[in-house]
Amino acid sequence: MKVIVLDESKEISYFGDCKLQSNGVDKCLKLQMLDKDPQEILISSYDQIYICKNNFLCVFDKESNNNAVIIVFSTNESCAQIFNAIIKAKSRHPQLRNDPVNEEQMFKDGFYTPLIKQISKNYSVQKLSSNNVSYNDSDGENDEILEKNSNVSLLNEPAPKNSSSDIIYDIVEHLQNGELLKKIIIFTSNERNKCYEYFYHHKRGHCYRCIKCLEQNKDTVIKAIIHEDGSKSFNFNTAEEHVCEPIDYLPENYQSSLIVKPSNFELFQRKISGKMKQLLRIYDSYDRNISYEFSFDSYQRTFYCSKCKSHGTTLSARFIQYNGSNAIELGFSQHRCQSKKYTDETLSHDTSTSETKFSIDQIETSGTSFGESFNEQ
Repeated sequence: MKVIVLDESKEISYFGDCKLQSNGVDKCLKLQMLDKDPQEILISSYDQIYICKNNFLCVFDKESNNNAVIIVFSTNESCAQIFNAIIKAKSRHPQLRNDPVNEEQMFKDGFYTPLIKQISKNYSVQKLSSNNVSYNDSDGENDEILEKNSNVSLLNEPAPKNSSSDIIYDIVEHLQNGELLKKIIIFTSNERNKCYEYFYHHKRGHCYRCIKCLEQNKDTVIKAIIHEDGSKSFNFNTAEEHVCEPIDYLPENYQSSLIVKPSNFELFQRKISGKMKQLLRIYDSYDRNISYEFSFDSYQRTFYCSKCKSHGTTLSARFIQYNGSNAIELGFSQHRCQSKKYTDETLSHDTSTSETKFSIDQIETSGTSFGESFNEQ
C-alpha cells in the first residue's frame, strides 16, 4: 500500500509505503508512513471529505481543501471496503457528514492537476505511455489522449445545463396508495427546512407541477428538456410565483432519492457483437463491488438497465446537472434484476513524477494506474 501527501502548495511532500488502520471507535484512519525515519503516523478523522476513485482513496481537509492525502490500495475492492465503512459511519453520525461538494472538480483541482503540473516542471516534453493512454505536455497543457482499447474505453459524459445552477433540489420517490411515484423537491434555503413539492405531469409533456399551487387552481410548473444524448436539463425559470406557502421538509415522508452522485457511476463503451456500444455503470452507494449496467436507447433517448428489461421492466437513467456537477437521475430505485459483482475492465492510464521518486513501476505495483481514476471532462 502506498500513500501520497500533497502540502498546502500542492507539492508532493511524501510518497512511499504505509500501513493503514481504520479505527471505528475513534472514527479515524491511522496511516503509518513506513519510509519516514523516524516513522510518522498521520491521522485522518472521518469528518474529512473522502472521494473514492477506483483503488485511490482521496482525503481532503474540509477546512481549507489545500492539504490532500491519497491512499493507493492494491485493489478496487480493498479501497471500496474502507470507503464504504467511512460512509456508513457518516450516515450513523450526523456530526461526521459534509456539505455537498462537486467531487469531480475537487478531485481534479486538489490532486490530478497539481500532480500533472509537477510532472511538467521536470520535463519540457513529457510523454508517458502505457497500454491505453499517453500524456503529452509539450504545449504546456495537460492533454489526455485515450487510445481506444479494442474491448473497453471511457467516454466523455453528456453535460446538461439547467436554467440556474444554484437551485437546491432533490428528486425522490414517495408512496401513494401503494404505488411509488416521483416528486421534485425544491428547497427554499441551504438548510433544507422548507420546500415546494412538484409531481410529474405526463399529459403536458415533460413538466412538473407544484402540488399545493394546483390545489389553489394555480399552475406553477418546471419544464424539462430531453436532449439527443440522453441527458435532461430543467428550466426552473418557467416556475411562476407560488400562491402556496412552502411546507416543512420531513425526510420520513419520502422514499429513496433518485439522484446518483458523480462518484457512483461511469460512462464507457464496450465491443458487443462486433460493435462498440455505449454503456453506463452505476455502483451501489454503499458497496462499490456491486454495480448495474445500463445500455443507451437512441430512439427513447435514455439509458436503461439491460437486465431489468429482460424481466419486462424499464428502469431508466439520465444525466442531469445537480449541485453544479454531473449526476444521474433514475426512473425509479428498485431493480428487478440481480446486481453483478464489479470487475476491472482494463481501463488503465499512467503517470509519474521524478522529484519524489514517484515512479510508474511503483504505482503499477500498488494497483490500477493513476490516470484510470479520473477521466477529464
